[in-house]
Amino acid sequence: MTVALGGVALLAAHRLRRPGAMWALGLLGPGLLSLSTVGVLAWAPAALLTVAAVLAAMDGGGDAVRTLAGEPVRVLLTVLAAAELLMAAGAAPLLALIGGLGGVALLAATWLRRVPLGPHIGLALLGVLPFAGAAWTGLVPVLLALVAAPMLVLVVRDVHRTPVADVR
Repeated sequence: MTVALGGVALLAAHRLRRPGAMWALGLLGPGLLSLSTVGVLAWAPAALLTVAAVLAAMDGGGDAVRTLAGEPVRVLLTVLAAAELLMAAGAAPLLALIGGLGGVALLAATWLRRVPLGPHIGLALLGVLPFAGAAWTGLVPVLLALVAAPMLVLVVRDVHRTPVADVR
């Protein structure tokens, strides 16, 4: 899990050639989540990634406002994916794997736009159902699936909407 978080942070740092708030979230998430995954040594990368995220967000605060205003459903799904990753970080190993993969799939289904319809629906389902099924005794994973599913339908429908021909 820590290696995957490092990969997300590396990708975000690589994309920071054009700073912005959305990439800052890519640094902030792994930075804060590493506090729960690797113990005392996590404080160093967590502090560095959090400071980098704040600095990146300072350059692109307008980007965050535009994204929030223009795509509020995607922003909410991103928050739900972060919640799933945080729940997975504190879970037993198998549940952590299922929740970690589900959180990443939920993020992919939320933000990837050039995915064919079938795989896009598969990512959306993989993002919420396995974790809710594996952690069905907990209320929050099931609620996460119930809240995220309708929003995912909106996102997938919006991405794969076929343009209607102009009829005159």
